This record gives sequence, structure tokens and C-alpha cells, in this order.
Amino acid sequence: MSKKSKNPRKLLIAQSDSLLQVDKTSKSSYRLLVEGKNDYLVIPEIIEAYGIPWKIEENGIQRTVVNIQPMGGIDNITDDVISTELKSSGLSALGIVIDADNIQGKKSDDVQNWIKLRDKCQKVDELTDINISNVPEKAGFITQLENGIKFGIWVMPDNQSSGMLETFLASVVPLEQASLWSYAVEVVEHARELGAPFIKNHRDKARIHTWLAWQNPPDQSLYNAVQSMKEDEKLNLTSPQVQAFVDWFRRLYDL
Repeated sequence: MSKKSKNPRKLLIAQSDSLLQVDKTSKSSYRLLVEGKNDYLVIPEIIEAYGIPWKIEENGIQRTVVNIQPMGGIDNITDDVISTELKSSGLSALGIVIDADNIQGKKSDDVQNWIKLRDKCQKVDELTDINISNVPEKAGFITQLENGIKFGIWVMPDNQSSGMLETFLASVVPLEQASLWSYAVEVVEHARELGAPFIKNHRDKARIHTWLAWQNPPDQSLYNAVQSMKEDEKLNLTSPQVQAFVDWFRRLYDL
């Protein structure tokens, strides 16, 4: 895809205020629920960077391999939503990606969102007999229901640490910019010492947007930056975090 071409994922987000609009152009039997628009836009770029085609053509009709739906936050991924998705006609696999977050920074809080989602899953009839542990599995959670549908959960950044999509994306920063990234981390810490008002939970957001401000051009969004680095083959694809996510994605959707 050229940098000048219009991207349907980007247009969908621009046209949707609620982030709850479904991409009607995709009829994939593979579904993925994510928290927000950045997940929706960036995940396909990461998957494509690992050589997995995101769009395929069948009978002259182009569709995405996995239909992603941004939900506008974990609170909108309810047990009713999960149940409805699992009952969808033609569904083969359903995945959910959430952020670990962790506002207080306590290690015990790293699994708060996991517990919140697990409790919702336990209310879903299709999942009541599924054993979902108190902590996420390092390789990501995947199970297969009696009807053959696969169900999976990934907690950003790596199922083990606090953080979010931005924490995850820090690991794909080009290797040649490692020193610049380290400086961005230092600058953000110093800014916080000087009274910068961003909350502790958003430290990784501050870091990556500081680093983005030093790129060319300096006003790129997360999506544009990742897409550009993918096209220029500059993404750090050796990152264990990203490799683990892509492996989970492959296993869940049989890619």
C-alpha cells in the first residue's frame, strides 16, 4: 500500500465518533475486539510486517483476514458483547486484546484488567466450562470451545507487565534509534520531575509521543509512524514481545 493511498481502517475511525462502528467490508470468520482506534489501526501493520497478508481476495471481493472492532475501552467489552460475538454466524475464532494499564504501579495491580475481563467471561454461557486462570499466560490465552470456535485473550504489552499498546510499540523502535529512544525516556522522566501533569499510567504514552515528535515529519500519529517504518522495513522485528504477540495471533487464527 502506498503512503498516499487512502486506508479504509483510517477512514473508518475518522468517520466514527463512538468507535463502535463495525467494518462492514470484512466478512471474515475471524473476529478481534480491541479497546481503541490505535489498536485497530496499528495491529494490522504489525501483522503485515511479519509477512502475513492482511487483505485477501475471494471471488473478486477483497476482505481483511481478521475483522477488528474497536470498542472504546475495556468497559464496553461486556459479557453480553462477548456472548453475542461467540454466537455470530460463521465465526471460527474470537480474540480480545486489552491493556494491562496499572495506574498505581503496584505489581499486584498488573492483572486488574485481566481479572475484570476474566470475570465477564465467566458470565458467558459458552465460556462457563472454560478454566481461565487468575493470571494471564505468558504466551497469551487460547482455548477451543465444544463447538470448535477458538477463543483467545492477549493483554498488552506482554501478558506479564503493566502497560498498554504504547509500551508494546516501544519494542519495535528501529535499532538505529535506540539511543534516541533512551534519550526520550530520560526527557520524559525529567519533565515529570519538573511538574509535567501526565499521570503515571500514561508515562509510556508520553515517551513514545516524545520520540515521535523528533521524527520526520514530527507530527505523525502512531499509526502513520508504524506504517511508514513497516514500508521502509525499519521496524525492530526481533523484539520478543512483538514476536510473542504475532505467534499468539497466528495460533488463534490459524495463519
